[in-house]
Parts: sequence; C-alpha cells; structure tokens
Amino acid sequence: MKWLKVIILSLAFIGLAGCSEQPSPEETFKGYMAAWENQEYGTMYGLLGEDSKEKISEAEFTERYKKIYKDINVSELKVTYSLPEEEQEYDQEETQTFAYEASMDSMAGTINFSHEAELVFEEDDDNMRWAVKWNPSMIFAGMEEGDTIYPETLSPERGEIFGKDGEGLAVNGTIQEVGLVPSRMEGDEEEAKDGLSEILNISVESIEQKLNQSWVKADSYVPIGSVANDDEEKIAAIKELSGTQFNEIDNARVYPLGKAAAHLTGYVDDITAEQLKEREGEGYTSNDKVGQTGLERVMEQQLRGTPGGKVSILDENNEVKEVLAEKPASDGEDLTLTIQTDVQKSVYDQLKGDSGSATAINPSTGEVSALVSAPSYNPNQFVLGMSQERRKELTENSDRPLVNKFTKTYSPGSTFKPITASIGLESGTINPVTEMSIPERTYSEEGWGGYSVTRVPGANEEKQVNLRDALIRSDNIYFARSILDIGGETFLEQAKDFGFGEDIPLA
Repeated sequence: MKWLKVIILSLAFIGLAGCSEQPSPEETFKGYMAAWENQEYGTMYGLLGEDSKEKISEAEFTERYKKIYKDINVSELKVTYSLPEEEQEYDQEETQTFAYEASMDSMAGTINFSHEAELVFEEDDDNMRWAVKWNPSMIFAGMEEGDTIYPETLSPERGEIFGKDGEGLAVNGTIQEVGLVPSRMEGDEEEAKDGLSEILNISVESIEQKLNQSWVKADSYVPIGSVANDDEEKIAAIKELSGTQFNEIDNARVYPLGKAAAHLTGYVDDITAEQLKEREGEGYTSNDKVGQTGLERVMEQQLRGTPGGKVSILDENNEVKEVLAEKPASDGEDLTLTIQTDVQKSVYDQLKGDSGSATAINPSTGEVSALVSAPSYNPNQFVLGMSQERRKELTENSDRPLVNKFTKTYSPGSTFKPITASIGLESGTINPVTEMSIPERTYSEEGWGGYSVTRVPGANEEKQVNLRDALIRSDNIYFARSILDIGGETFLEQAKDFGFGEDIPLA
C-alpha cells in the first residue's frame, strides 16, 4: 500500500505544480503596461504574440515608438487600469481583453485616451504563454495601419516695439522673397544670376549652390533672397531679369528707422546651434529666429511669446484623421519705449559720418528720447538675408559699425571741467583772472605713485593760463591742480549741488 500512497502524493504534487505554473493573461498585461510606462520597448516587443511579430520587427517597433515620442516631446507617461481582485479562470481558446487609460504630456499639452489590450494564448512544444495582440491603435487609440503622427509647432506672433509717439521701431510687416525658376531663364542664366548677385548683394557662387540643390527641377521655385516691400527700385530691376519670381512673406520683422535705431532695436536672425543648446527646454527649434542684439535680445522672452503645439493623426493620404492634442500659442508682448522717433532720427542724422554715441534725456522726467550709436548698419539686411561676404565686411570694418557705443562706459574727462570750475569759483579757490604757471607738458607730485597728468597739444602752447584759457584749451593740468587746491572733501560735497549722488529717474 505504501507504493500507492507515494503515487497519489506524486500526482498531487504534479497537479499543484501545474496549477502554480499556469500562465495568466493578467501577468502579461501588467508586464506590458509597466514596460510601456518605462519606455522599455524591447520588453514590450518580447510580450507580443507571434502573429504581431510577423507584421513588425523589433527594430521597426522600437524605432516607431522612439520617433513618435521624440517628435511630440512625450513625458510623464502613465497607464492606469483595474483588474479583478479575485483569481479568474480564462478560456485559452478565447481572446482576453483588459481596458486601460493612457496619459502623457506632449508639445501640445496632455494626451489622454482609453483603449483595450487583447491577449491571445500561444503554446508550442517548449512553452505556453499569453501574448499581446498588437496593432498601431496601441500607440494611440485612433491609429490604424498606414496612419502617421504629425507634430506641428504653432508659432506665436512676435511682440512689436514702438516709440512714445506710436511709431514703429521693430514691427511685423511684409517682405518680398525673390526666387528663380530654372525653366523660365530661357538661355539668360548668366545674366539673371549676375543681375541678382548685384541687386541682392550675394555672390554668384551662392546663387549657383542654391540652384544646384538635389531637389531642384526645371519648374521648381528656388528662393534666392529678399527685398523690402517698399523698395520699388530693386523690385523693378529684378522683374527685368529672366526667370525671377516673387513670393510675399507676411509677418517678417521690419525696422522702419533702419540705421538710425539699429543699435537700440538690434535684430532677429536664425537661431544658431549654440543658442539652441543654451535654450534647450524653452521650446525653440532649429527653424526659429531669435533676438541677436539690442532690445530684440534683451527682451527676447517678452517679445517672443509662448509657442503652442498640435499633435494629429494623419491617414495614408496625409489628411487629418484626429487631433490628439492642441495648445494655442500665446503672442509676445508689445513694448512702448520713451524713445521719440523724430528725435532719434534727428540725433542720428547729426551724428552719422562720425564715430561716437549720443543720448537725449528729459532732465525733468529721466525719459530717454534717443539712443544713437554711429557708425551704424541696417538691421533689415539681416532679415532680408545677408551673404557671408557682407557679414564679413561688417565684422572686419575698421569703423566697427556693429559695436554699440552707447552701452559702453566712459570717464567724464573734459566734460567735467566746467563743474570743477564752478566748484572752484564757489569755494573761492579759483580766481578767474589769476594765471597759473604751467611750464611743462606733464605734471606729477610726490606720493602719486608714478601717475602724472598730461596736457593736450593745444593747451601746451601757453605757459601762463587763467580760467578762460584753461576752458578754451581744455587744460588737464590746470584743472587737476585746481582740484588739489579745492580738496577732496569740499569737492565731493559741492558736487552734490550738481546732482551727484542723487537717484536719476531714468525711464
């Protein structure tokens, strides 16, 4: 009888072991959802059924998920579901389904969808298991074979910059893009290229490079450059050339004052690879423009606004089948400055031709009416398209037109001498008719540590100098010695009468 008991116990253990190893569709489902949340695509693929694997390889499966999620900037992927609390018995001949809800953040906001996962039982000589029956609807519920995901950035309208008088300093306007259609050049290729080269200030080689791009066909429109919308002379000249065609570009940046306010407004241009890296996570793409100098750069965040986004499912004909998420763009802020455009232009007109800077400030309110740096450049050239030759010319120009001089600090120098004279007269240390003997061009005293004061050549002509002479000739030594006579404490105290130490209501 002992052998009978042994057989019964063995069969019981075998039965229990078989029950404990019986595969469960719930375990496969939970494993797939956990791997999905963690974006472990290899694990997900390993849980697919054989029929699904025949339709898509592991490399294609992984690449499809990675590309879609990268393109739409997926983050915070969460999958939720409810499973029966009690142990269930499943018919291996039937497909089992489990409902779930997926949520993820994207470039267009949160994407939510509900769906069901189907699981099938598979068995071969070595293994038996429940596997996921996969199709594109498990990426997004509305997807079918042949559908694609289309991410679209919705660009905000850039804020504009106005003067106090309401006149535009940096506005969104229209420019005329100029291109060539090879088939329309009718044997006048060289004349057309030479003409555009001269009018647009770009090299013939640059034009030829654009015409020789791989996508260009005989009837293709090939963009070459741009001109201002109101530049009637250039537009007329371009129309005379064979093969040219215009394309109106709206919402382009326009700087109405041109050179007169270039250093104040700055300009926008294509974002560089370095800038794109610096602004990672701020929603910029390689196709964006960004403020490069001036207020365009300083106020970039306010002017730019906040990009929006749209994520859609496209069918095999590239028609929108479903919009998964959409976030509208928020336009940038408009800025109104205290600058008066007529004053800005007037100051520039008086300064151009020279090298320097000028500022016009209302002394009562502190409002800045004009900020000018000369020589200058035309910021519209950067928007219209500037050749590398022209950029190099501006950069290497000895007059340094790209340098903004009104942002630099300078010692007051000779402009301070009238104040020194006033303090000297008020304190009684300067007698306007008394002559000071200045025999040498340089002057120094013991304890100055080798420092000396030097007269300008014009002042060095006279050896006996009174106040009038010193002011006319801007005599450095006369005023340096006068300050020594006045004394530091008296000088600083009386300088307060001229506003030194006061807060300037700069607006």
